[in-house]
Amino acid sequence: MARAVYILYFVGLIINFAAIVGFVLAWSYRKEARGTWVASHFQFQIRTFWIGFGMILGAFLAMAYGAVMLGWLTMVVWLVWAVARTVKGWKLLAAGKPVPDPETLYW
Repeated sequence: MARAVYILYFVGLIINFAAIVGFVLAWSYRKEARGTWVASHFQFQIRTFWIGFGMILGAFLAMAYGAVMLGWLTMVVWLVWAVARTVKGWKLLAAGKPVPDPETLYW
């Protein structure tokens, strides 16, 4: 299921609803995976969603209050950050490894 969430996050870069579905799946399966190496992936995915949500919300608020360039810059930073985290998670999952520090803000 963690693989499906990463795929939905990739698709979610274009179709936002897919990322929301991915988040719901990660949230739903996290308890089932508790105690396994896959649990770190679900934790990483959930954290990726919430941090990304905060970045996007901040970008839209900046644009709404007149800081359009700051909003666009924040969106670009979010895009690079989201792709990097999703690729990192995908590679670790494919290698059968847990995410070393799923609580990190970085990739």
